[in-house]
Amino acid sequence: MKPHLYRRAGHWFCRLDHYGRLILAAGRRSPELAYEALREQIWPGWGPALPPARVRNRDATIA
Repeated sequence: MKPHLYRRAGHWFCRLDHYGRLILAAGRRSPELAYEALREQIWPGWGPALPPARVRNRDATIA
């Protein structure tokens, strides 16, 4: 169930073969955005994969 990223005509697509069902995310400008679109299709309302850099840096400073 590993997502496959590929580029066609200048757009990135993300494809996942999920138990015989093909899930395809629409073309995006970057691979990260294509992956996020795929995650949104599978798990609606799911947040971004990584928080913004300022949040990661703040949490590392506090710890």
